[in-house]
Amino acid sequence: MAKRILVVDDEKELCESIRLALASEGYEVCAVSNGMAALDELKSSSPDLIILDLMMPGMNGLKVCKKVRENPLNEKLPILMLTCVDNKETQLKGYELGINEYMIKPFSVWELIARVKILLDPRRADDTKK
Repeated sequence: MAKRILVVDDEKELCESIRLALASEGYEVCAVSNGMAALDELKSSSPDLIILDLMMPGMNGLKVCKKVRENPLNEKLPILMLTCVDNKETQLKGYELGINEYMIKPFSVWELIARVKILLDPRRADDTKK
């Protein structure tokens, strides 16, 4: 069964590029363009990973992350923040709220795929249970 990835970014072309790259690796990808849509999608589906933009209209990525982590069912759900914000304070705030990875745009699609594979590696999940 293919792993499901939820991509949350208001840049439609970027979402499509990410979707195509991850689909070529065998992942099932759903893309939404804002934080509220992401939270709605999370209620109706069970992604295995979220790729989350920081700067979006309405609800930013940090607020989305906080809402996701408020639900105990999402405690172990990996979140990769993908953003153009290259700021250590923001990055640390993201980690405090529960992100697992922080990537800065522009990025290499190959690096994104590698980080997704690491985050979805079942051996990594086993390590967090110890």
